[in-house]
Amino acid sequence: MMLYNKKTINRDVLIEDAAGRSFPAKTVFTHSIRYLKEHLLGRLGEQSLDIDPDKDIQWVLTIPAIWNEPAKQFMREAASEAGVPTDKLMLALEPEAASLLCKYTPLERGDSGNIIPFQIGTRYMVLDLGGGTVDVTVHEVEDNTLREIHKASGGAWGGTTVDHAYMAVMAEIFGSETIQEFKKEQRTGMLEFQRDFEIKKRNVRDVVKGSKQKPVVIAIPARLNEIHVEMTGKTLEQVLRSPSEKITVILMVGGFSTSKIIVDAVKEAFPSLRVVVPNESDLAVVKGAVIYGHAPLSIASRVCKYTYGVGVLGRFVEGKHPEHKKLIDKQNQDVVLCKDVFDKFIEIGKSVKADEVIHREYDVTSSHKPMEIQVFASENRNPILTSDSDCHLLGKIRITPPEVGWEKGAVISVRMEFGGTEFKVTAVDSQNKNNTYQTSFDFLGDSFLASTKL
Repeated sequence: MMLYNKKTINRDVLIEDAAGRSFPAKTVFTHSIRYLKEHLLGRLGEQSLDIDPDKDIQWVLTIPAIWNEPAKQFMREAASEAGVPTDKLMLALEPEAASLLCKYTPLERGDSGNIIPFQIGTRYMVLDLGGGTVDVTVHEVEDNTLREIHKASGGAWGGTTVDHAYMAVMAEIFGSETIQEFKKEQRTGMLEFQRDFEIKKRNVRDVVKGSKQKPVVIAIPARLNEIHVEMTGKTLEQVLRSPSEKITVILMVGGFSTSKIIVDAVKEAFPSLRVVVPNESDLAVVKGAVIYGHAPLSIASRVCKYTYGVGVLGRFVEGKHPEHKKLIDKQNQDVVLCKDVFDKFIEIGKSVKADEVIHREYDVTSSHKPMEIQVFASENRNPILTSDSDCHLLGKIRITPPEVGWEKGAVISVRMEFGGTEFKVTAVDSQNKNNTYQTSFDFLGDSFLASTKL
């Protein structure tokens, strides 16, 4: 959740534990990934399998579809620090992974009456209800692939929002200080308390027509009540008595999709659509990630979430560009230029093939200095300036010159891919395509190697 919808993230960002203490987020993520990695390797060792973890395993890390490039790089770096080889790591978008699994799962009745997977041409919405976030994507089944037909959306609406609301109620009843003291003194008791609510949350249903919902019984830990009495002088009983695009199917996956009340609410909100919750919906993402690891091009195209581009010197247009951006060309006084013009690479909402490449050529301005290109993102289809309020600096591309420096008059061809789960960039000499330059991108503050010099 900490990485959700943050336009800028640095490597030193902190995260709080249950007791409110702050720790470096990357350290926490690194240890979590390392634990999973070592657990897998331990199980493989028990089976006496001769596997080289650095060569024989393709690692797949799943992330929410609504994360941006800085969040993706943050997770990739955490995985690298956990010992996962960067060249053997793939990032998979969670709703896409779940959708891939369901592509091969019998979910509808065919012409013959048999239950079969979704047929070619079927359009469906993937509603990935996780713990922290909700991802919403729309896919269409093609021959051997899936096509995204609407850009991913969602928000911080996962199952933990219900947990937070529940704990807010507990804080109103007992007081925040009592809850914090219970967390510190009885960590195991707090986990059991939260686990009990998690089970109830998944099984409770809203009132069904013609029936009555039974009260949900929540067990209050005895020690929590004791701490409350010690701190306030009141028992729990005393406190409680005092005033106080056309689709046909919605595919629900993720841990929160196991909640019956959520499934009922979705069915009630969309009575004209078929709502499908596959078996073990909470495992759909991790199972689909295995399929994605074997066939990453199974997602044939994606819809661009932003308009991407760079800032350039362009022709000044009266009435369109502000006067303070005006510059006079030193070599040609008759030419009036405008700085910070948004040179668009690709537009928000555009369908991009997974292997689609966008080319741009840039002149070398200094014989030995690295070339640095700032990449901007905007939710506007046609941004005018990179300094507009709806634009933000996404990151920087850095191209390192050869040891002897750039050749005189060199022109660098930059290849960018926006159709994958991650932003990719490579740079070559436009006159000699065999000359590939060391290229790096950074969305967190300093360099992160993206490709190696040949």
